[in-house]
Order: sequence, then C-alpha cells, then structure tokens
Amino acid sequence: MKRFVALLLAVLLTVQMIPVAFAQTIAEVSLESVTAAPGEEVAVTVSVKNCADAKSIYIRPKYDEENLELISGTWLIDGMLADDWSEAFGDAAIAFSENTNINTDIFEFVFKVKDSAKAGKAAKVDCEIVIKTMEGKEEIPVDTKVTPGHI
Repeated sequence: MKRFVALLLAVLLTVQMIPVAFAQTIAEVSLESVTAAPGEEVAVTVSVKNCADAKSIYIRPKYDEENLELISGTWLIDGMLADDWSEAFGDAAIAFSENTNINTDIFEFVFKVKDSAKAGKAAKVDCEIVIKTMEGKEEIPVDTKVTPGHI
C-alpha cells in the first residue's frame, strides 16, 4: 500500500509539472537596423513573436551613437502604465493590468542619421528587453534578431 501511495504521489507531481515545462516560451524580438543617408530620419520597429502573455516590458536601446541620434520612442501597444523612451534614463517601460498578448509590433524608435556619419558603415540598432509574467518574478528569455542596415 505504501508503494502504491508513493507511486501515485510521484505520478501526480509529474503530471502537475508538465504544464510548467511547456509554459516557458522564448520571445523572439526582431529589429531592423538603420538604412538611411546622413540627415535622414528612420523608424525602427521592435516586434515580438512566440512569447507567452506578459505583465510588463522594459526596453533600453543600444545603437551606434557615433552615427545615430535617437529622436523618440513610442509604445505601439496600450498598457495600464506606459512610459515612452526617456532621454534622462535612456529606457522605456510599460505594464498591463493583466497578462497581455504582446506578439505584435510593440515599440518604435525614430533615429536621425548624423550629418557626420560615415557612408557605407553598418548602423546597428539593438536593444535590451526584459519581459515579465503576471507574477512579476519570472522573466521570459528574449532572443533578439537584428536585420542589418547601412548608412
């Protein structure tokens, strides 16, 4: 009887852990690098796919400051709390009242190519992104994919 109870408990624990194992997803974030001439402005959209529903997102741009100037940043999704890109802090954040599907275009940066930019140089735009679930404790791993561009 003790063996049966132990086996039953082991099976129940295993069955309960299966959804947790499959619930963990990796967000794929895609960005396009800048392809523009000196003096031009260009928008770079941050898109997310294959991501579990999220409670909050934090984004900090990483870009070629020698050749690019960040003009603005705007959330393309609605949240209970939305803080667009802040020049003072160099980042932006958004939070939702409940877990929200964020598998879409989520943010847009606008850059200006500096007049002093060197022609033919790759102008890479990337960003650090932290996505959290409803509990606010679990971070969703983010794999950033960048499409190359040139000045």
